[in-house]
Amino acid sequence: MNIPVFNLSNLRKSFFTFLILCIIIGGVSIFGVITVRNSELVIMLSRIDSWYIIIVFLVGNYFVQQQFKKELKVIKETSDYDLKFKRYENRFRRRLAWNTVSLILSGILFILSPRNTFLYIIAIQLLLLPVFYPWKKVIAKELGEDDIVFT
Repeated sequence: MNIPVFNLSNLRKSFFTFLILCIIIGGVSIFGVITVRNSELVIMLSRIDSWYIIIVFLVGNYFVQQQFKKELKVIKETSDYDLKFKRYENRFRRRLAWNTVSLILSGILFILSPRNTFLYIIAIQLLLLPVFYPWKKVIAKELGEDDIVFT
């Protein structure tokens, strides 16, 4: 009997790199406000309602999440375990990259916006970082395989 073995070390390395990067981005965003908040660009951008930007973020995130769901469906249908796990690792890294880009955009908008709305978004994004940790149960559920051995 061929029992699938999934090595979590690559996912854990990716997650901890992502975690450190997100904390740095959050810190840079908060300290960036001190130097940029009174510039001409900020005054010009203050005329744009931040809710429009948030709605664009949410719509963009919705479409990206739908793409990730389609990818997961294709991964589940893959019969070769090595290929399935490799595709899952790539999807995992792309999800982390997407969330890093989202945090960077939130940081830039926080620096450029005279309001603190994006500070709250950054705080929420940082508080939700543990959701992205490669939990064994989540991986097994997403892959639809209950008999995976994790190393």
